[in-house]
Amino acid sequence: MKLEGVNRRFGDRDVLKDVNLNFDKNGMVFILGASGSGKSTLLNVLGLLDDGYDGKIYYGEKSVSDEAQKTNIRRKHIAFIFQEYNLINSLTVKENVQTAVDISEGVLDEEVYSNIISMFKLNNLENRDVATLSGGEKQRVAIARALVRNNEIIFADEPTGNLDEENSDIIFNALKEVAKNHLVVIVSHNKEAAEKFADRIITIRDGRIFDDSDRGYSENSTLELTEQREKNPKSKKWIKRISLRSFQKRKKKLIPSIIAIFISLVCISTVCGILSSTMSLINNTNASMIDSDMVSINREDDFYGESISEELIKKLNDTGNIKKIVKKSERYLTIESNEREGYISAVDTKAILLDDFFKERIKPQMGEMISKDREILINTDMAEEYFESAENAIGKTIKFEGSKIEAKIVGIYDNLISTKIPYVVITEKLQREMSRESLDSYVVLMDSQETMMLSSVLNDIDKNSQPKMICGQLNKNKNEALLSVKSINKYLESISREDLYISNEEASSGKIPQEVQNLIIGSEYIVGFSNIKVSKIKITGICESKGLEETQVANLYVNSEDKDQWIEDIVQEIDVYLNDYSSAKIDEIKAIANEDDYKVVYLAENIKKGFSQIFSFIGIAISIVAIIIIIISCILVSHSTKSNIFDRVYEVGVLKSLGADKKSIFKMFSIENLIIGLISSVATILLIVILNIAGLSSWLIIQGMPCYSFSWWHIIVILFVGLFITMISGLGKMNKASKMSVTDAIRTKNN
Repeated sequence: MKLEGVNRRFGDRDVLKDVNLNFDKNGMVFILGASGSGKSTLLNVLGLLDDGYDGKIYYGEKSVSDEAQKTNIRRKHIAFIFQEYNLINSLTVKENVQTAVDISEGVLDEEVYSNIISMFKLNNLENRDVATLSGGEKQRVAIARALVRNNEIIFADEPTGNLDEENSDIIFNALKEVAKNHLVVIVSHNKEAAEKFADRIITIRDGRIFDDSDRGYSENSTLELTEQREKNPKSKKWIKRISLRSFQKRKKKLIPSIIAIFISLVCISTVCGILSSTMSLINNTNASMIDSDMVSINREDDFYGESISEELIKKLNDTGNIKKIVKKSERYLTIESNEREGYISAVDTKAILLDDFFKERIKPQMGEMISKDREILINTDMAEEYFESAENAIGKTIKFEGSKIEAKIVGIYDNLISTKIPYVVITEKLQREMSRESLDSYVVLMDSQETMMLSSVLNDIDKNSQPKMICGQLNKNKNEALLSVKSINKYLESISREDLYISNEEASSGKIPQEVQNLIIGSEYIVGFSNIKVSKIKITGICESKGLEETQVANLYVNSEDKDQWIEDIVQEIDVYLNDYSSAKIDEIKAIANEDDYKVVYLAENIKKGFSQIFSFIGIAISIVAIIIIIISCILVSHSTKSNIFDRVYEVGVLKSLGADKKSIFKMFSIENLIIGLISSVATILLIVILNIAGLSSWLIIQGMPCYSFSWWHIIVILFVGLFITMISGLGKMNKASKMSVTDAIRTKNN
């Protein structure tokens, strides 16, 4: 260790003047001098505690200049014994020693620790808080702390100033033994001790080196700073240890901060409840208005028109004003109620998708939102007509006419502009599933002039169930069909050729007259379903009936893949959800639809568009109030925590002298603040949960409308805001404290 041309000035006074010193790697060096001579300042400069000097300091071969280097050397290579002890009062004797070792990134050697504690007669004091010890006991703890760290260099400032002669000899003998392999630098007034124990005596007078007496101990070897030990992965535990102990010791002083944050969080919780109630009203109103932002588009004609084209959908999407388009394969469904046997009725439908858009949009007034395809919502009118009451309807199932499909009612959903007719909310997938089943039951065949020729039932053909051919070819291509032999006469009747009817014997034997074959095989028809022209099909052959009885309609066999595609292509109506549903934008949608003879229905046309804007304004106003409360809370808590952090500045100096870096100091304060925020947040959460269980929402009702609504997301907000307030309010103070110099921080003890 070497000093070159070191000067230190305080104000207009030069305390150190052109100091040049070299130290070898071991030995016991005493620095003697009168009070005010600069010896303690020299020790602080040597120990890298004081950074206000001019000149150069070398540790090993490296010049030490920046704070990171100094911190690293203090942490790993230097131990201090301070005249004022500089212990952490919130910790016990052992915790002080353990913390010093942890900061040095080492592992406490229990055997070494026990020997040193015994040597200094501290055995019975290990678990005592150092704040309760006498001055002499504290001095011995400070020395034990330095020795247990086992660093290359020990700096001691009047290490025996508070000890009797017996204990002083014990200390100096211990340090003398350590000096055989370490460098021990002692500042003292005690010339007798220096003469007795020193290997080298440096005398300082008026800031200058007056005498430097080498007593022949040195091997004249250069100090080499090496990593003495592997880094202890648990070494950072000291941060948590000090934070928790400090909180325990100072909890009474922290009560004002906790109360201030608690009051702020209660205010924030109230704002959240009002905002939640307002937003719930907005959401329910928007949903209730049967979508003031939705228009329905369908064909003007009701008799087997074209499916809504992809071209129209593309034109709509090109406007850039589309949130969502839902395709409906059927506008109405016919249902059977399990509660009223034989009761059949057509119901209006609203098709939805199981996505976040509709989960946020549709809020049932009773029950739950649809989460599966076999679940539906119904309106109150339907519930009362079929099940006598809304409460009785939830959990019941509904059958659809001519279908094996049943759907479970999971909730009640009413529209603000209800048409007083049965109404069902159903998933688009379930609607298409029912349409697929209906497609098997009934379609019509039309000729090229779109004249209805024949009612038919479509039977599936797949690879495992191909019918036996009688004549013609198996339908291997897309949109080809086979006619059941038992349906031949139905077919002949549809084309007014009853004169060619075949007998049951001909049908059973499969001997079909050629003229009949020629009329049937190769004929093409348009398939009509649910008032939509689905596809063209071609009859390629006649097959056996596979056990089917003769029916009132013709039986056709069609590939399953064709039927699946037809269902995908059937779009009888679309519901279009708009971003901007002003009159101009609605007119734009109508103009696009009218170009292709589509009809646009806008149910919410007479509802004022500004209704939603009013509620949005309320939401913004409430949010502004919340922000103001947070700002005021931060100011109040900042003032409250300022004194708390100031009380800890001395402790910061002690920790930094042991080698703690700025990041660790900041983290220590952060943990304490987080504890304060967490306690305040949990107390607030418990209060609002208890009040909610007690029925707070039912108390705060004005003209039938709840003013406060509790939601579980409030807990997340309270936790976040509580932690945010404590961190933000103390951020500047914590940062400033962590950046203080060691000597400035330690001096605050005497201020």
